[in-house]
Amino acid sequence: MPPKNNNPFFATGDKVVVNTTHTTKSQIVVWKGTKGKIEVVHTSQSMPGVHFYNVKLPNGTMIQGIEEEYLDDDVPAE
Repeated sequence: MPPKNNNPFFATGDKVVVNTTHTTKSQIVVWKGTKGKIEVVHTSQSMPGVHFYNVKLPNGTMIQGIEEEYLDDDVPAE
């Protein structure tokens, strides 16, 4: 069995978007109206394989402690 990858999926400076399939109702209030790309400004790890991110919204608002599952790659729609 290959070793588990414990590296963060996103890196500082990455541009990401909200993963709406994992977003709760209370989080939708925070993300609502967020247009443009979200910038990852810091990554941290609470335990192996569990990563948290501090992000900056396009309007300049900083949000701390966002779990990896709530963010998604900025993949252009086809």
